[in-house]
This record gives sequence, structure tokens and C-alpha cells, in this order.
Amino acid sequence: MTEEGLVVACPVREGENNVPIYAATKFDPTSNASFYKSRPCRLYTSISLIVVSMIVAVGVVFAAKKRAVQDDTFLNEQALSATIKPTSYRVSLGIQEMIEENVLERNKRFQHMKATDPEYLALNWILHDDKMQLSVGDDTLLQRYILAVLAFSFDLYSWNCGMVDDLDSCNQTEVEEYAVWLSQTNECSWYGVVCLNGIVTSISLPSNNLIGTIPPEMRGLRFLETLSLRENCIYGTIPPELWTLTRLSEIDIEWNFLSGVVPREIYELTSLTRLKLAANRNEGGCNRTSGADTYISSTGLQGVIFEPKIAQLSNVKEISVYANNFNGSISSEFGTLKGLELFFADRNFISGSLPKEMSNLSSLKEVWLSENKITGGIPDSIEQLSLWDTSMSGTIPLSLYNLSHLKGLYLRKSNPGFKGPIRSEIGNLLQLERLMLNDNPLLTGTLPSELGLCQNLSESE
Repeated sequence: MTEEGLVVACPVREGENNVPIYAATKFDPTSNASFYKSRPCRLYTSISLIVVSMIVAVGVVFAAKKRAVQDDTFLNEQALSATIKPTSYRVSLGIQEMIEENVLERNKRFQHMKATDPEYLALNWILHDDKMQLSVGDDTLLQRYILAVLAFSFDLYSWNCGMVDDLDSCNQTEVEEYAVWLSQTNECSWYGVVCLNGIVTSISLPSNNLIGTIPPEMRGLRFLETLSLRENCIYGTIPPELWTLTRLSEIDIEWNFLSGVVPREIYELTSLTRLKLAANRNEGGCNRTSGADTYISSTGLQGVIFEPKIAQLSNVKEISVYANNFNGSISSEFGTLKGLELFFADRNFISGSLPKEMSNLSSLKEVWLSENKITGGIPDSIEQLSLWDTSMSGTIPLSLYNLSHLKGLYLRKSNPGFKGPIRSEIGNLLQLERLMLNDNPLLTGTLPSELGLCQNLSESE
């Protein structure tokens, strides 16, 4: 240090000249050297700045992405608002609760259903897809929902008619109006549906490739008078709720694959004029438009259908229950059905004798009881009588020759069969057109000449 207080740097290496180098800064002997000016300080500071910069950069990127996600969500909500808001609004109207309270049977609730259940599919259609957008204040909301349940229960997309726009492809012999089911039109214009003052009174969908089970929710169609679902692929049991439709006058579900015991509620249908349950002892394939075809085999409907309570069907004109699995006997109360004209019960397991009260049925024109275990007399008003392959035996009853209205007589192949000669009184059957007596090996003698009096006879065996 010089006398002036300046610091002098001197070389420390050997061999260097000891020449002073004057600093530009005045030295303060009482102060320490500034650390921030040291090399380690500068190194640490640089590293710290780099780290901080990286953290800030990451934070900026994260914040930007979060903002972008929020913006996208906002934009998507704006774009979807046309769909979500109406859907939420429809659900909040109480439609679901109203349907659960007034239509669904057997304590069903939508929250316990599968998305593929007909009732759930129908609700989804009513809420979101039905262009009519009915609300709880619309009188036909429940009716429209029930028809939608029926459509989904019977595999609507496999139907021959009612899911196509080509009128010519459908048989329009009974239905004046035509429209596709689940379309935006009023349900009263759908194929096979007939209404009176906007209320469904008839559903007629025969031979239409309906595949499925009868929904119990049909009970809600309280004014239904006619139901025709014949010649389809309907299987399972008949829900007892169907028999609570006390305005039903005609029900035709023949030639399907129904099984189980016919509920006793059937006798409550006091307005019934035609009861057609025949040919459900059946098997075959059902062609689906989508998915694998369905093969069904049914043993038919069963139970004792001709019990005493059948007298309550006082308006019935036709009973057709052939080719099923009914058993038991025909009660004497059957003879009170004064308006009965047609009785088809062949190919069942009915036993016992025909009640003598049947002779009181003056309107009865046709009786088909073949392939049963029937015995007994015959009402004299009969025009067509089929008793082949029954348990009748002995000589042909004399009362049979007094059936002056008889046009067709089928007595072939009885077990053990009729025996003895054919009496000359057969000439009393002046209206006779067909006579089948073959496969009765115990019949003896020749045909009497009086048979020639039956001038309308065109076929005999």
C-alpha cells in the first residue's frame, strides 16, 4: 500500500518483475470484500436464475393448458346446449314419475331396468325422440307410451307393416289409415290402430311378424274392444292384466307360441263375443330383421277353461281353443251360452261327456271336438260336427240323425270307434254336404239307400 492509501498488486510468481499495478478503487481497510462480486456468487446466481426461469416457464405452460381446457369446455357446452337443455327440461317435467305411477305394472321402476327393456326404451323415445313432445298435461301421453311399449316388446324393426312407408306392401283390408309406428303422426293413425274420439279402441296386427311377449302395461288401454295378434311369433304367458280390459269384445291371439295356464280373470270379460286362443301348441322359427332368428317351441295354453264360471261369458258367439293343452270336462254351465255359434276345441285333452244342457244351444252351428276324450249327446242345431279321434263308442246316437241343419259330419277314426250299422234315418240329413266315417272298423253293413236323399252330398268317405 502506498502512502496515498492505494493498493498495489504485485506479481507473485517467481521471475516476474516486481512492478506495482495500481487499482482503480480506493481501499477501505475497515470493510470486507463484496461476496456478490466473487466467482462462486456469480455461479450460484446463474444457476438459481435458470431454475427459477424453468419453474416459471412450466407454470406458464400449465396455466395456458388449463385455460385452454376451460375454454374448450365452455365452447362444447355452448355447442351442445341445443341438446342437453331440452333433455334436462323434459326429464324435469315429471313424465317419468307419471308413467311409473299410472302405467307400469308389478312395481316396476325405471331405475331398476336395463337400457334394453321395452318400458325403458319407450320412455327414452317419449322423452327424447318423439316429435310430438307430449307433457303430463296431454290426455294421450300415457296411451302413446303404452303403444310404444307394445312396439318395443314385439321387436318393431322386424315387422312387415308399420315400419315401412310403402303402403302397397301391406294388406289394407281393414285399416283405412296408414302410418309408421313411432312416427311423428298421431298414434291413432298408426298401422292397425283404430281410435274413437282420440282413444284407442282396436289394435289389429295379424301376420305381421311380431316377435316377443305381451306387455302387462296393455292394461292401461282401458277402452280397448278388439285385439287381433294372430299368426305372429308371440311367446310366453298371457299376462293376467290383459283380462282386466273389461270392454274387450274380441280377442284373437291364435297361431302363436303362448303357453301357461289361462288366468281365471278371463271370466270377467262379460262383453266378450269372440275368444280365439287356438293353435298355440306350436313350434317354428321367427325371422328377425337384425340379429339371429328365434326358434320357439310351445306346449300350448292349458288349464280347465270350461269350468262353471264360463257362464259369465254370456255374450260369446265363438270359442276357438283348438290345438292347445286344455283339460278337464265341459261343465253344464256351458249350456247357458245361448248365443254360441262356433265351438272349436279339437286337439286338446278334454274328457268326460258333453253336458245334456248343450242341447239348449239353438244357435250353435259348428262343433269340433276331435282328438279329445269326449262322450255324450249332440245339440240338434249343429251344422258342422267333428268328433273324429275321440273316446266316443257304441252305436251312432239316434239324436245325431235328427240334426236337420247338419252340413258336415266327421266321425272317422274314433277310439274305440262306433259300431253297428248306419241307420236309414241318415236320410233325414237333407242339408248334408260332407260325410266322413272312415277308420271305424266296427261299423257294419252297407250304406242305406236313404242316403240318396241327401242331394247336396258332394264328399263322403
